[in-house]
Amino acid sequence: MTIAPQDLERLDRLGAWLIAHDGHGTKRDFADALDLDGTQRRRILNHAGAAGWIIEPDRSTVALTPEGRARFGGLATGSAGALLDTLLDGWPARHRALAQLAACAILARRLDDDAPRVGFALIGGTGTGKTATAAFLARLFGHEPDRILVNLSTATDRPSGRRLQTGGTWTYEPSTWTSGPLVCLDEWDKTTDTARADLFATALHPAGRALVEDQVHAFAAVPILTANTPHAARGLDRLRTLGSTKMAQPVQRRCITLDTGARSQYDATALQRVTDAYRWHPQAADRLPLDDLPIPDSCDEDLAAMLNQHAHEALTETGLETFPGAHALEPLARVRRTLLPDDAPAPLAAALTMADYLTVTESLPEHVRPGWSDGVALWCQQMSSAPGVAGLAHALTSAAQAREATDRADRAARVQTATAGDALTRAAAELAAECKTARDHLDGRRLIRATDTQRVQAAGLRRLLGTLHDSAARTHTAVALEDLRDRATPHLRDAAALRAAVAHTEQQAAARKAADAIARREQREQDKHVRAAAVRAQRDAERMARTHARQTRTYRREQLRQLRAYTQPLERLYARTSTGPNESPLRDLAQITHPATGAPLLTFAPYPVKNGWGRALEVVAGSLARVETPTGDWSAGGQRFPGTPTSCADLSTWGPHTRAVLAPLLAHLHAGEDALTNALSEAPRAARPHIAPTPAPRAITTR
Repeated sequence: MTIAPQDLERLDRLGAWLIAHDGHGTKRDFADALDLDGTQRRRILNHAGAAGWIIEPDRSTVALTPEGRARFGGLATGSAGALLDTLLDGWPARHRALAQLAACAILARRLDDDAPRVGFALIGGTGTGKTATAAFLARLFGHEPDRILVNLSTATDRPSGRRLQTGGTWTYEPSTWTSGPLVCLDEWDKTTDTARADLFATALHPAGRALVEDQVHAFAAVPILTANTPHAARGLDRLRTLGSTKMAQPVQRRCITLDTGARSQYDATALQRVTDAYRWHPQAADRLPLDDLPIPDSCDEDLAAMLNQHAHEALTETGLETFPGAHALEPLARVRRTLLPDDAPAPLAAALTMADYLTVTESLPEHVRPGWSDGVALWCQQMSSAPGVAGLAHALTSAAQAREATDRADRAARVQTATAGDALTRAAAELAAECKTARDHLDGRRLIRATDTQRVQAAGLRRLLGTLHDSAARTHTAVALEDLRDRATPHLRDAAALRAAVAHTEQQAAARKAADAIARREQREQDKHVRAAAVRAQRDAERMARTHARQTRTYRREQLRQLRAYTQPLERLYARTSTGPNESPLRDLAQITHPATGAPLLTFAPYPVKNGWGRALEVVAGSLARVETPTGDWSAGGQRFPGTPTSCADLSTWGPHTRAVLAPLLAHLHAGEDALTNALSEAPRAARPHIAPTPAPRAITTR
């Protein structure tokens, strides 16, 4: 199943959130933290569950599986060694060995505060991976490299902490870096002897704690020293970069020291792997969480005795004088055993630890016996069937390759030193290099902005400079060299002028490109502001629309309330069928007005005035019939009822005639009520009476 890129990012964020919350949490909490809606949350949980990274103990909780911890946290049981092997793949052998020893030392201090502590020192030329190794270890254990780096060239005379006076009492406050897993004490060679003495008594103390101002303070961070050696230093003189003679040897006894040599003896790709190991292995986990590491099993075998035996077999007298001691390497060997397969024997862990130590220490002259790898090879034969022994054989092969690279670099240095005393050879080499450099700078691939004329001129100069370069390499007399320099000077000057002209053209093109980039950036900023204004306007319009809709709904709800308050009394009158004593339906109906127009519901219209004889006959007829003679009609909604201004026989009781009067008005009111309930998406009133159709209007009788 293919997972979309945005879902892969959300999966990583889910894993990071669960790691930060001890591997479990509620679905609602992580959805709120990652700003996911319901659909996105279900999709991410389905992806993670299908991959086996999470489980759902109940309907509201998710938890990481061991595979999930390995995927998101960087460590599953037994996978720490595989992680280190992956990240250290392709490193120079000695850098790799020191990184493995340092990782084991950091883990050992984390698992046991009382374990003896050993530090590390990297000396050598600039750009040989000294600080980069410490930065890699910092990131490996989940720390930013800048947080563990202490630049001793700008530090005070007491880098480990500061003294504070409270009242009349002096106290000591350690620096913040002392409590971390490791610290890189950079530029050790550029600090003062006072600062070195302070760090030697605190950060480099083998117990990891020291008595300062009558108080015992912990210095848990594993120290990693870096120092630059002078280019001309050879042999044991290179160790003087650790300090004076009085200081250098004690530092060596407390630190496993690696001389990285000169940059020229390394392959560029190998150094790049040290500088940015995670770029070469992007699939590797981001860190090695200290809290999730398995605790080493108890070992019945005496690893210290094994390490001590190996040390005395492989180290010279000078090497034994600076050997930290088997008791200092034993915790590293115990941790190294947890990085091996479960059924790997303890002697293999001791052999690997000592092989790494000897690989590192072999970089120092006169410290390791020449045939030490033969003894380790014998250990490999004795444990040929043990799981993980292939790693020991690989370590021996890598150490031999590092030894050959160092020998080649030493031979090249000796040759260079032997020929450096010849002034003529040196001057000829300088002229040849100058001609070669000028010729290389005129390569057509570098003259991208050159015109056709400039390219033709460059081709001619390249041929002349090539001839001069070959002649300089074959020159053996001062006169010939001087003559050659006189011939080369104008051509070198022309080459420099041509390069300057092309560079000026390139600078102008770069300036135009930069101006265009600035214009595009400003246009993007302007477009962004326009889009932001449009978004704000749209949001304001939506907010106004919501406000208007809310106000309209409130107004309609108030209309509905008033309409029902007006309608319900009329419905009760409509439903009546009996009339009480002293009750006048006509009077009650005549008092009702239309809610919209305010016109009366029931109106009286008198008949046209008749002549005297007609009127007399009606009066006589009424007297004889003993009834009140109607003088007009009461009308409502097309219905007419004869009567007088004060009486109406049809409307004297509650019944069909009164319902006929109320029906049109109630039908109109009910229609308005239905319109409002539909607009408010509400159900109609269930108790509303049914309104019967209004009968046809009664005809007017001509009188």
